[in-house]
Amino acid sequence: MENEGKPGFACISPAEFSTAQYLEVPLPGSHSDSVKFDKAGNHSGKIAIHLCHDFLRRNGTVLAEYKTLSPGSIIESYSALRLNVLMKGSKTRKAGWFRRNIIKNRMRDDVYFINGHHHDVLRDRFSNVFIQLLLPDGTRDYDFPNCKASLQRLPQTAKLLKHFYS
Repeated sequence: MENEGKPGFACISPAEFSTAQYLEVPLPGSHSDSVKFDKAGNHSGKIAIHLCHDFLRRNGTVLAEYKTLSPGSIIESYSALRLNVLMKGSKTRKAGWFRRNIIKNRMRDDVYFINGHHHDVLRDRFSNVFIQLLLPDGTRDYDFPNCKASLQRLPQTAKLLKHFYS
């Protein structure tokens, strides 16, 4: 969690002590946001539990219930997260210098994407929407029939795009 700053919750990355293959998915929020996944409006927690359960399922672990999300739900959760950060503005604690140096996030300073996972899911599952982000200002067409149909199923994403690119 990129915004944790409490003593005793120092960030640890596998890169510091292991050569094992791993994936870090930085999310905005504090330590407790990653584990309170059933809390209403806690999109970081929903994404975190999805990633954990998806990993366990893919690697043969049997659970009574998997809390995985559809690609549309993942994108909607990321969009809601980004909108929350925009609404909180300066009240959102920035990732501290120690986190910035430990947790790599190629999208940390991007205006739209939260992290690489957000980028990749939109690119791979909603390429018709993703391609519009690559076009220069003034040429984006979210009313293009194929794009419009996707955005009707993704209201938080449509709201976020409207905020940035209207």
